[in-house]
Amino acid sequence: MKICFRSLSTDAFSDAERCFNWPNDCSTASFFSPNFPEPYPSQLRKLYQIFVPTATAITLVFNSPFEVEEKDTVFIGAGFQLPEDLEISSAIGDSFSFSGNQAPVSLTLESDVVWILFETDSSSELRGWFVQWSATTNPCVWEPCLNGGVCIPNFQANTYSCTCTSCFFGERCEFGKCFFFIAL
Repeated sequence: MKICFRSLSTDAFSDAERCFNWPNDCSTASFFSPNFPEPYPSQLRKLYQIFVPTATAITLVFNSPFEVEEKDTVFIGAGFQLPEDLEISSAIGDSFSFSGNQAPVSLTLESDVVWILFETDSSSELRGWFVQWSATTNPCVWEPCLNGGVCIPNFQANTYSCTCTSCFFGERCEFGKCFFFIAL
């Protein structure tokens, strides 16, 4: 079975749940299917997005109970765009799909953006799912130190400090203190 998204962008989901906060609010958090742990609604197409700007990877862990009817699907992928089409199988390139009564094993996507798309049909609906995630972050990934400064990451706090060259100072080595004179 193939599900086509050619005309869908992530903006097409007005009720999407998003975690896009900076800097640390989205490094660890959770999402759950509508009404969890009660049965989720039928005829549902819901998008969830996670964006952690300094992340090098995001790991998803689905908790028990995980109950998704066989004709309903939880799709997972990386990036801001949904693929043009998704095929229902356990892995499609960088996208994954899940259903059934067993929680998937933890899943790590090497990206700073992850999307989850939950689609249901009109038949029986089950309790749904609950997912927690954690991001592996590198606060130096955006190269914050200027003028040849070296970024020193503090991974636990998701912060950094800069070691500046001798002619520069400031939190990001943004200020110069050396003056050069050119003789004419």
